[in-house]
Amino acid sequence: MELSEGYSDLRNNYLWNIRFDQSILGSQNFDIPREFTSGIVAALATTTNINSSNIAGYLVRTVNLFQVGGIAQVTNRYALPNKIPRVIIFPDGISSFTLRFKLAFPAGNCRLKIWEAIPK
Repeated sequence: MELSEGYSDLRNNYLWNIRFDQSILGSQNFDIPREFTSGIVAALATTTNINSSNIAGYLVRTVNLFQVGGIAQVTNRYALPNKIPRVIIFPDGISSFTLRFKLAFPAGNCRLKIWEAIPK
Protein backbone atom coordinates (compact mmCIF):
# COMPACT_ATOMS: atom_id res chain seq x y z
CA MET A 1 0.00 0.00 0.00
CA GLU A 2 1.50 3.32 -1.06
CA LEU A 3 0.70 6.32 1.09
CA SER A 4 0.08 9.68 -0.52
CA GLU A 5 2.71 12.39 -0.05
CA GLY A 6 0.86 13.99 2.87
CA TYR A 7 0.82 10.71 4.83
CA SER A 8 4.33 9.41 4.14
CA ASP A 9 5.35 10.33 7.70
CA LEU A 10 3.07 7.51 8.94
CA ARG A 11 5.42 5.07 7.27
CA ASN A 12 8.70 6.84 8.01
CA ASN A 13 8.26 8.29 11.51
CA TYR A 14 6.40 5.48 13.30
CA LEU A 15 6.85 1.84 14.21
CA TRP A 16 3.64 -0.16 13.86
CA ASN A 17 3.25 -2.63 16.74
CA ILE A 18 0.56 -5.29 16.47
CA ARG A 19 -1.60 -4.99 19.59
CA PHE A 20 -4.52 -7.30 18.80
CA ASP A 21 -5.05 -10.21 16.38
CA GLN A 22 -8.07 -12.41 17.02
CA SER A 23 -11.22 -13.88 15.50
CA ILE A 24 -14.43 -12.44 16.91
CA LEU A 25 -17.76 -14.26 16.90
CA GLY A 26 -21.21 -12.94 17.73
CA SER A 27 -23.05 -9.66 17.68
CA GLN A 28 -22.24 -8.11 21.04
CA ASN A 29 -19.79 -5.29 21.61
CA PHE A 30 -16.31 -6.72 22.03
CA ASP A 31 -13.96 -4.77 24.27
CA ILE A 32 -10.34 -5.08 23.09
CA PRO A 33 -8.31 -6.15 26.16
CA ARG A 34 -5.45 -3.69 25.58
CA GLU A 35 -4.63 -0.14 26.69
CA PHE A 36 -3.56 2.18 23.88
CA THR A 37 -1.49 5.30 24.48
CA SER A 38 -0.83 6.53 20.94
CA GLY A 39 -3.46 8.62 19.17
CA ILE A 40 -2.86 6.70 15.94
CA VAL A 41 -4.04 3.15 15.31
CA ALA A 42 -4.54 1.02 12.21
CA ALA A 43 -7.16 -1.69 11.89
CA LEU A 44 -7.91 -4.47 9.42
CA ALA A 45 -11.19 -6.38 9.63
CA THR A 46 -11.84 -9.42 7.46
CA THR A 47 -15.21 -11.16 7.33
CA THR A 48 -17.06 -13.64 5.12
CA ASN A 49 -20.36 -11.88 5.82
CA ILE A 50 -20.50 -9.54 2.85
CA ASN A 51 -23.07 -6.75 2.70
CA SER A 52 -23.77 -4.10 0.08
CA SER A 53 -21.76 -1.44 1.94
CA ASN A 54 -18.73 -3.80 2.34
CA ILE A 55 -18.43 -2.89 6.05
CA ALA A 56 -17.05 -5.61 8.33
CA GLY A 57 -17.62 -3.78 11.60
CA TYR A 58 -17.20 -0.63 13.65
CA LEU A 59 -14.48 0.55 16.02
CA VAL A 60 -15.09 2.99 18.89
CA ARG A 61 -12.63 4.54 21.34
CA THR A 62 -13.56 4.10 25.00
CA VAL A 63 -12.20 5.02 28.42
CA ASN A 64 -12.86 3.38 31.75
CA LEU A 65 -14.39 5.98 34.07
CA PHE A 66 -14.48 4.34 37.48
CA GLN A 67 -16.18 7.43 38.94
CA VAL A 68 -19.24 6.98 36.74
CA GLY A 69 -19.33 3.22 36.94
CA GLY A 70 -17.79 1.79 33.80
CA ILE A 71 -16.67 2.14 30.22
CA ALA A 72 -17.68 5.29 28.35
CA GLN A 73 -17.62 5.81 24.60
CA VAL A 74 -15.59 8.93 23.72
CA THR A 75 -15.68 8.98 19.89
CA ASN A 76 -18.09 8.32 17.09
CA ARG A 77 -17.83 4.91 15.51
CA TYR A 78 -15.35 4.34 12.70
CA ALA A 79 -16.48 1.98 9.93
CA LEU A 80 -13.97 -0.71 9.00
CA PRO A 81 -14.33 -1.81 5.36
CA ASN A 82 -13.90 -5.52 4.68
CA LYS A 83 -10.25 -6.41 3.87
CA ILE A 84 -9.15 -2.76 3.58
CA PRO A 85 -6.71 -1.40 6.21
CA ARG A 86 -7.81 1.81 7.89
CA VAL A 87 -5.63 4.27 9.79
CA ILE A 88 -7.45 6.25 12.46
CA ILE A 89 -5.90 9.41 13.87
CA PHE A 90 -7.80 10.45 16.97
CA PRO A 91 -8.11 14.24 17.21
CA ASP A 92 -7.64 14.83 20.94
CA GLY A 93 -4.99 13.95 23.47
CA ILE A 94 -6.56 11.30 25.70
CA SER A 95 -3.45 9.59 27.03
CA SER A 96 -4.81 6.10 27.71
CA PHE A 97 -7.83 4.45 26.13
CA THR A 98 -9.30 1.15 25.01
CA LEU A 99 -11.20 0.16 21.87
CA ARG A 100 -14.54 -1.56 21.33
CA PHE A 101 -15.49 -3.48 18.18
CA LYS A 102 -18.95 -4.37 16.91
CA LEU A 103 -19.71 -6.51 13.87
CA ALA A 104 -21.76 -4.89 11.10
CA PHE A 105 -24.10 -7.93 11.03
CA PRO A 106 -26.48 -9.12 13.75
CA ALA A 107 -24.46 -12.34 13.91
CA GLY A 108 -21.30 -13.45 12.22
CA ASN A 109 -17.55 -13.70 12.43
CA CYS A 110 -14.61 -11.44 11.79
CA ARG A 111 -10.82 -11.52 12.01
CA LEU A 112 -9.64 -8.24 13.55
CA LYS A 113 -6.07 -6.93 13.63
CA ILE A 114 -5.11 -3.67 15.33
CA TRP A 115 -1.73 -1.94 15.24
CA GLU A 116 -0.59 1.03 17.33
CA ALA A 117 1.76 3.69 15.93
CA ILE A 118 4.77 4.32 18.16
CA PRO A 119 6.99 7.33 17.29
CA LYS A 120 10.54 6.32 16.29
